Amino acid sequence: MAGAILALAVAFAVSITINTGNALVGALLFPVGFCMLCLLGFDLLTGVFTLAPLAVLDGRPGAT
Repeated sequence: MAGAILALAVAFAVSITINTGNALVGALLFPVGFCMLCLLGFDLLTGVFTLAPLAVLDGRPGAT
């Protein structure tokens, strides 16, 4: 679900960039997708790939 929300944010940023002709406006509006992810409580898979090895190195139960 997080990937779908991020894809919508990309489509939103690209359409705003095309309509305004200014890439900076689209670049400023793209992080809205990341804010939506945080507010809705979704995690990106890349974050899980980063944190899982750290849990194994720390020796946390259930991380193996």
